[in-house]
Amino acid sequence: MNLKEVDINIEEWEMVEIPFYTEEELTYRLNNGLPITKSELEEQESKK
Repeated sequence: MNLKEVDINIEEWEMVEIPFYTEEELTYRLNNGLPITKSELEEQESKK
């Protein structure tokens, strides 16, 4: 196994809320380019 060192700047992280999806729902959303996170869902709703 190859290990790789990675620097992580925690100050730049943003908390993301992800609604609960079943495996099938999540797979469908990923395969069809649908929003997954709460902020993506809100952004899509505001465009309507």
